Amino acid sequence: MILDDLYNISKGKKPPELSTHPSDNSIPFIQINGIRDASQNSFCLHSPDLVTCNVDDLLIVWDGAYCGLVGFGLQGAIGSTIARLRPKRKNVFPAFAGRFLQSKFAEIQENSTGAAIPHINGRHLRNIEIPLPSMGEQRRIAAVLDKADTLRRQRQESLQLTEKLLQSVFLDMFGDPATNPREWETVPLEELCERIVDCPHSTPIYSEQPTGYYCVRSSDVQNGKLDLRSTRHVSESVYQDRIARHEPKKGEVIYTREGGRLGYAAQVPTDTKVCLGQRMMLFSAKDNIATNAFLASLLNADSFRRRILNLVGGGAAPRVNIKDLRAISVYAPPFNLQERYESFAAKLNDEEEAIQQSQRIINFLFSSLQQKAFRGELDLSRLQLAPEAESPAVTPVQQPIVVEGRFAITGGGIKSFIAPADIERQLLAMEKKLEGDKAEPLPWSEDFFKYRTLSQILQPPYSFASIWSAVEQDFAEPEYETVKNKVFEYVAAGVLKQEFNEEQREILFKPRT
Repeated sequence: MILDDLYNISKGKKPPELSTHPSDNSIPFIQINGIRDASQNSFCLHSPDLVTCNVDDLLIVWDGAYCGLVGFGLQGAIGSTIARLRPKRKNVFPAFAGRFLQSKFAEIQENSTGAAIPHINGRHLRNIEIPLPSMGEQRRIAAVLDKADTLRRQRQESLQLTEKLLQSVFLDMFGDPATNPREWETVPLEELCERIVDCPHSTPIYSEQPTGYYCVRSSDVQNGKLDLRSTRHVSESVYQDRIARHEPKKGEVIYTREGGRLGYAAQVPTDTKVCLGQRMMLFSAKDNIATNAFLASLLNADSFRRRILNLVGGGAAPRVNIKDLRAISVYAPPFNLQERYESFAAKLNDEEEAIQQSQRIINFLFSSLQQKAFRGELDLSRLQLAPEAESPAVTPVQQPIVVEGRFAITGGGIKSFIAPADIERQLLAMEKKLEGDKAEPLPWSEDFFKYRTLSQILQPPYSFASIWSAVEQDFAEPEYETVKNKVFEYVAAGVLKQEFNEEQREILFKPRT
């Protein structure tokens, strides 16, 4: 059947006011970032004028560079660049249809309309043929793809963790730039730089075809790296015009100085021709005074970015003055210590490139699995689904029973991992549900996750894959994004410490002593 037979399509609307924090009367407001990561949602008050979605709906980005991006299982109100696909029939399993449309992302983008800002071609979308096997088969296919996608996202998570590891090492070696606990000499930022270059004050003329000459915008700086997958190209002549002041070289630092993404830095990668788009600038370290790796991490430090935001104040389009940026006071640790840090950063970057290569292979295999699943080439008849969760059954792991609960404390007596008495009583009751012949998975509990999973079930140091495996064993329908965000939260708060294990070639976590 075609999509138009199965779904009604409604575009979202912009709410009158948004908040970054939820309240008793608010609901999630889903925009593009919220489809990719639910933790990125804003919040708004419920209104009959808004277009809302529930877990049975599909969401698709209708406008912009990510048009065709599909999400499902989400609840809230949707923004004006998002469309809701609400089912007309009951014989379509949401996760199956969502996964199928995700597999059509490239096709949807290829058929989009608009030159400067692409939009979904509604006629093409409505005429996409969606296979409809039995409901049981749809659920089995969705379950298999969910599992495979979880493994794929875990590898992607490793990439994100490398930047957090780099920032942790930076703070361990040099201290917080805001407090300068090691009392390093302080100097104006410009004294660490051979050059500070602003972008040309003109709108670049983009090429419709790949040219190998990238024009970098603020959206291309992601997680401390230049993500060139959606970067627009320019012709060689435009490139030459935009590098008249300086041609960005390997390792030099590109910085976002204006707009909603003000204050993020990334180094120029190897063998890449990039020029500065609007709202961008470049820093190049001064020989024997500073290293580019040090500059990049300094600019990316949370406390430094807060200083910049306080410097520019609020406004819809905050913009830092280059004169102010040159003069801002920063610490200047010994050059030999910066060199050691740069050596570590280079080694970590090599590991990251290996992970990226592995990620590309995994993505290819996942795509192949999708295509086979939707062509009916997978025999899933033996796959058993848990009737409540409609996903592969979760088998709790039996743990040794001890007098004070079934887990032996491995948190080393760290206060952050010792539950208060009232919570401990609740945790002991939860443990009983995981024991015996009638054991059943628990509903999500942050207390159990923190005071049992991370501190007593797992033996430190442990990988994120180990964390997720333990969570899947003990919780019913755990949310991957929730677990990921909690781990990041504990690392940021100093509850967990992360380190790179060279032998295992992955990031490991352990309670901070």
